[in-house]
Amino acid sequence: MGLLVRCLLINIASVTGQTIIDKTSRINSQEQMLSFLASDTTSLLSKADENTLTGKNYSHGYPFIASRVVLAKNAITGNKIDASDAYYEQAITLCQEREWGLVEGYLHYQLGKALYKHGKTASGVEHLLYARELITPASYTAIPGCGSFLAFMGAVYSDYKDYAVGLEYLNTSLQYPFQNTLDEYYAYGTLGLIYYKLNNADSSIWASSSALEISKKLNEDVYGQMAGNLGVGYLQKGDYDSALFYLAIDYRVSSSLHNWPSAGGSLLMQTKILLQQGKVASAEALLKRVDSIYSAYHCSVTLHSLYYYQYRVKANRLKGNYQQAVLLQDSADKYNQLYMSENQASSLHNLELTTAKKVSKARIALLESEKRSQVFSRNLVIALSIFGIIIFLQVLYRNTQKRKNEKQMYELKLKASDQQLKNYLDNIREKNRILEELTEELGRHKENGSSSLPGGEADWETLAKIKNSTLLTEQDWNEFVQLIDIVYPHFFVKLTHKMPDLTRSEIRLFTLIKLNLSNKEMSAMLGISVDSVLKAKQRVKKKMPFNGDQAMAIEDLINSI
Repeated sequence: MGLLVRCLLINIASVTGQTIIDKTSRINSQEQMLSFLASDTTSLLSKADENTLTGKNYSHGYPFIASRVVLAKNAITGNKIDASDAYYEQAITLCQEREWGLVEGYLHYQLGKALYKHGKTASGVEHLLYARELITPASYTAIPGCGSFLAFMGAVYSDYKDYAVGLEYLNTSLQYPFQNTLDEYYAYGTLGLIYYKLNNADSSIWASSSALEISKKLNEDVYGQMAGNLGVGYLQKGDYDSALFYLAIDYRVSSSLHNWPSAGGSLLMQTKILLQQGKVASAEALLKRVDSIYSAYHCSVTLHSLYYYQYRVKANRLKGNYQQAVLLQDSADKYNQLYMSENQASSLHNLELTTAKKVSKARIALLESEKRSQVFSRNLVIALSIFGIIIFLQVLYRNTQKRKNEKQMYELKLKASDQQLKNYLDNIREKNRILEELTEELGRHKENGSSSLPGGEADWETLAKIKNSTLLTEQDWNEFVQLIDIVYPHFFVKLTHKMPDLTRSEIRLFTLIKLNLSNKEMSAMLGISVDSVLKAKQRVKKKMPFNGDQAMAIEDLINSI
């Protein structure tokens, strides 16, 4: 029986390989070539089939391109990505020679997608951007399964946190057919994630629900994954019952498939809900399960570690265990900084610029080749004029792209600095909340003749540690100056220009006012009482410049800078 099965499989493989070979030999137009590229040609070929496809009958034209694609996909199936790259490049070179732009664009897409999925993101993105240059909106209808191409482009832009461009591609993809159901599923799923990132809960739920419905045609793994995405959408909306329902499905499916990072993430989202509902004991039970999963399978990711410590901080704060809350907050701060450093918003624009230059260089090289031809020689004067115009336009284009790239890189730096500043202030606010609750609790216990809370904690020492951790040290101030100067350009120059006699401490006060901090938050950061903050504000009012007959209000001055 075993021998019979093996012979049958060999025979099937041989028939499959011969069918593919027959198909490649009959292709004679760009339209047929595109249809072939969009079809599922990924079948593991025998060595004999490979030899056939590298023979003389496949050394030119469309059959050559088709044979390279089949060999490339065969190499991918065998996890030979470098060999696949080489086959695709051979086909692309012939397309460039024959000026088969759409076929070339689609080949760049397929190669870019393969490289990107195999971790070669830089080269993958470069080929995808080539594809974008060659497959324009006017030609979308000529591309079979164009929805898949557009959806993948949208997913890449989403990975690079360029959500506006990602949404544009993904929404456009829904207007075109997909190559398969899985691509359609990922299109809606990625849309759901982007809307979630943009805090658009209703749109996130719509897209994730659509993906969940599609996933029923696929397998349990993708169903569970999308149930989790839908759960966090409902969490964002505040519908906790629906969120817990779908997150429980995600955890059950992820656990059954041994997808432990996903299972842990689902438990953490459930923990967040339970803490918001004040169910501390249930939340801590889930956190213990998360800890056991990550310890057993070593599968924790930085973001999940950040959530884990943040939720432990909140659980301990709700229980009144302030000393432990402060220690855990320091761990949360560490993972927050690590997460920020890992996820500084990346940009595609340097690669876009490189791609544009390469496309321009290729086009100019083609023009120079035409110049050497007899037809171009008879029209030399006209051609030189056109060439000059092209060169001028290319220089103009490069300069425009350079300015655009610099602007976008600045915007990314601004966004990262703004987030870093926000995270620092959120950390201070969290410690202030612990400080206020602990101070109130100690006050009540002091009235009862006790200097510490039940459990033997030295809470007066904890109180001092929290106060020290919220103080704005010299190092903190120097970092603050750098961030504020990026987020609010020339703030300090403008402030000292308007009020040149401000002291160092008064400049700090104005800076904290600019950040919309409360008097309590400012007192904690400056290490003074709230009354001292109010008195400091009264003193600087006397230095305020006049607006007509009256001195300017502090808020008006701050808003004018």
